[in-house]
Amino acid sequence: MKRQLILLLLCNLIGCFTPQLIAQNSPLPPINTHPVWEIQIVGQTEVIYDTLTYGQRYCRCGQDYVAIVRNGEEDIMYMRQTSDKAFYLLDIDDCATERLLYDYSTDTVQIPVQNVLFITDSFDLFTYTLNQEEPAGMFQISGTLARFTYQLGPFTLNSQAIWLRGVGDIDHPLFPLFNNYNDSATESRYHLARLTVDHQVWYDASSLEPASVEIIYVDQDAGAGQQNGSSWADAYTNLNVALQSANAGDWVWVAEGIYTPGNGTARDTAFELRNDIQLFGGFNGTETYLPDRGDPALHATILSGDIGVLGDSTDNSYHVLRIQDVADFALLDGFTIRDGNALGGNVSFPFTENGAGILIYAGLPTTNTGSIVLKNLILTQHTALNGSAISIADGFPIPLRLSISQCTIHHNYAMQRGAGLFTPWSLAQALDVSITDSEFRANRFRSGGGGAIYDYHAKTNWNVVNTVFAENGPVVGGGGGGGAWGLFQAQGTKHIQILGCAFSDNSCTGEGGGIEYYHSGGPGHLSLSIEKTVFQDNESFFNNGGAVFVTGGFQFTVDFSAVDCDFINNISRSRGGAFSTRIEGDQGDAYFNFDRCAFRNNKARSSSLGGAIEAIIETPNDQTTISRTLYLNIRNSLFAGNKGAIVQGIRSVTSGVIDSISNCTFIDNGPIVFGKGYSTNFNDVFRSDIYLKNSIIWEPELPFWQILYNGDPEDLSVYDYELDHCVISVDTCDLPGGEEACLTFPNLFNINPQFVDSDNDDYRLKHCSPLLNQGVNLSAFGRFDLEGNLRILDDIVDIGAYETSGFEISTAAATTSLACASDSTGSLSFNTLNGTLPINYTLIGQDMTINNTDGQFDSLPPGAYQVRVADGQSCGDTLDIIISAPLPFVISATAEPYVSNLLGGIVQLDSIRGGTPPYHLFFEEEAWDGAPLTNLSPGSYLINSIDAQGCQVDTLIEVGLVNGITNRTEEPLKLWVSPNPLAVGSPINLTLSHATNQQYQLEIWTAAGKKIATAVLLNNVLRPASFTPTHAGLYLVVLRDKAGQRVASSRVLVQ
Repeated sequence: MKRQLILLLLCNLIGCFTPQLIAQNSPLPPINTHPVWEIQIVGQTEVIYDTLTYGQRYCRCGQDYVAIVRNGEEDIMYMRQTSDKAFYLLDIDDCATERLLYDYSTDTVQIPVQNVLFITDSFDLFTYTLNQEEPAGMFQISGTLARFTYQLGPFTLNSQAIWLRGVGDIDHPLFPLFNNYNDSATESRYHLARLTVDHQVWYDASSLEPASVEIIYVDQDAGAGQQNGSSWADAYTNLNVALQSANAGDWVWVAEGIYTPGNGTARDTAFELRNDIQLFGGFNGTETYLPDRGDPALHATILSGDIGVLGDSTDNSYHVLRIQDVADFALLDGFTIRDGNALGGNVSFPFTENGAGILIYAGLPTTNTGSIVLKNLILTQHTALNGSAISIADGFPIPLRLSISQCTIHHNYAMQRGAGLFTPWSLAQALDVSITDSEFRANRFRSGGGGAIYDYHAKTNWNVVNTVFAENGPVVGGGGGGGAWGLFQAQGTKHIQILGCAFSDNSCTGEGGGIEYYHSGGPGHLSLSIEKTVFQDNESFFNNGGAVFVTGGFQFTVDFSAVDCDFINNISRSRGGAFSTRIEGDQGDAYFNFDRCAFRNNKARSSSLGGAIEAIIETPNDQTTISRTLYLNIRNSLFAGNKGAIVQGIRSVTSGVIDSISNCTFIDNGPIVFGKGYSTNFNDVFRSDIYLKNSIIWEPELPFWQILYNGDPEDLSVYDYELDHCVISVDTCDLPGGEEACLTFPNLFNINPQFVDSDNDDYRLKHCSPLLNQGVNLSAFGRFDLEGNLRILDDIVDIGAYETSGFEISTAAATTSLACASDSTGSLSFNTLNGTLPINYTLIGQDMTINNTDGQFDSLPPGAYQVRVADGQSCGDTLDIIISAPLPFVISATAEPYVSNLLGGIVQLDSIRGGTPPYHLFFEEEAWDGAPLTNLSPGSYLINSIDAQGCQVDTLIEVGLVNGITNRTEEPLKLWVSPNPLAVGSPINLTLSHATNQQYQLEIWTAAGKKIATAVLLNNVLRPASFTPTHAGLYLVVLRDKAGQRVASSRVLVQ
């Protein structure tokens, strides 16, 4: 077979797992070690080239990724999906390597390339052409043939791929890409098997032809046809007959209606689904292709066990449907299954009192792993001893993968356990169960537990995604633990992964209103991961663990993880309102990790401690017993409004509990926030320690001993507590042990954290909180805070569950250097970093105060300013800024008067100050070098100067008149002329300083010394005199007495 090169376009794998969600919307598929895709190249020999699986989930760069693993060994990339895009990350530790894989809104692709040297390269460009193909096959999938050209050094690589819509997730395309750098490999064809959804589909790379499928049609209303199942017109009317006639590989399509296993009263009649048969319901009886069916709920196909007397459940079928001897694959899709009753005195093999709705049964063992898919089902009104809706039969001998998706399982009743789903103790092989996008509601039990699910099997692996568990629990008067989900394990390893689910209003009388896990027996290990899940309003009426309870015994180890979960309003009777664990017996440590979880308003009815979390360890009180420790690690989490936050206890000398709490916020968790025991006999093994780092403990209504309590109200102390870079709402640690607890490391006392809005349960820190950047950086505090933000934003971690950047004002743009001192063209524009709306700006300076909300200030003169900003959290900041300009531009010049034609006036430049050199001078609009100007006539002259910045200053200087008529003696009167200067044609008003009762002569002289007007004034009564000049120029007004002496004079400029 020719050498192949695979270009790793992995078909938006995550997109195949995003149907409409019932619970929380999560972008990730379930973790599943079984193949996602198997890619076969069929040529001269048939060989599986690559097997791709989902691997570990990661939270990186503020996003959730899932690893794509090739052949069980190599993480080839990491993927995430938003509502309309899929992304891949090449290096899980380098956020910069993320690239767009697929944009669903535009159907565009970026392809990760693995070249012939097997060096991953996602940055090179290559071209492709797309050729549309006609819809083909039973799924009527629209295909596109894509031909690619990729230049790699001297080589031109050619490839083609089939772009298939509808495989896996109907809404999104699959894009597997195969590359042949030797283009003659035409003998190859490709087999693509989708293993984790409903169907296995075969396609040929050149023709898109699927393998042929035989369809058998069933319609109870098709009585007029031949009833051979060959078409809707000739459909079988009896579903049992159709199922018995089906062969391996056949599909059975059933039209809407109600179908019963039999017409008589024989309760042992049941529908039987056998190996490699796919059974579909929800048709209207006209469909040609499977997508034509649409939503199967619109055409309800009901399988009912209500035989015999209608409405009398005591004579109903033991099992409505049996899935029998599936060693390969079987599918059930699009039915309502109801009214089974597995209880009865005459039940005998192969029937059982379990599985009234569906019983999964096999008679002979096999080495194959069977795969059963249950999809689009409603299972309701079933009654059984265990597993009323679905049960696997005792002793089931085949390794099994059971997939339940988009199912609703409600109002079923079990005498003992698992009214929704039951896995028995006696299974001989491994069992993998996947539940996605489903709902378990109002399922009830009388004794035992597990209203929705009870798992008795020691080797079960669970993946539960986007599923709701609500209102499950015991009937009135019933009892047991695990209101929604009960798990029991005697030995072996059990893996449980819960993602994006909701547990609400479940209850029980035992432990674990939502989930109970119980281990008792030999060596065992539990791996339980809960992520992005809400536990709300669950209750344990008479015991511990209102939401979750985990207990383990001898030689038992546990790795428990809850990430990004909410525990709200859960209740227990005696501690552990949200979560409780009790580890008993010797050997085996237990690890419980909580990261980015919120515990709000949880409580224990009969205790003042541990309303949120209880952790107890009890080993044999024998010094020879192997020591055992329970580790409780909590980080980036919130505890608010609980009746007590955390309580822990030890009950032997060979056991210990160690709490490590970092970057958490505790508020309003009275009356006892932390509770534990203390003894002077404590040592390195027998211990009860609580370490708090970077945490807020804000309980201002409580005294110190009720915050850190050591179990003895008569002997208060805080021994074996340790606070490191925490803030606590007391003034001092004034109890025995306080110096070691509070002063070994730096801490802050009674400093208000400044929450955003504690009255409305918003415990994020304000952007001006004093706790910003006040923690100590740790190696294990996680990369993200409770909101999913990066844990460190400003080099040093904040104190508390939330990371916040400091509030700060900065200059966005500014004109702060003006050209001229007289300008008012300054502008300032400010931004705030991390502020909360509304934001108000105040600018103060130059005798003005300006307020606005956009931070933009214009038309400002030069000078010093201060801007003050305040945001919606009452955080503030100030910034000082100066708008500069040159010194004021001033010209200084002096003038000597005109005396005669031989001795004219003189103008001399004294200085130029301010502005920006060099300067340009103009005298009467003529360029001037600044040298003295002589022989000037009397009058006013204009001097202009322009500096290097274009600033201009104008100065008017006057050359006076000295002539023969002038008497230089002191003038006894004052003469005022107004206005001065004045325009030609405007009257001049003359006024004397005081009345003298004398006669005066008034003379008007030009600057050239010519008298142009005279008048006689009688000044018995002081009154203004006036005349009107008709020509521009400089004039001298003279007033003389009878002797001809000048008693007053004044100059006037006419323009």
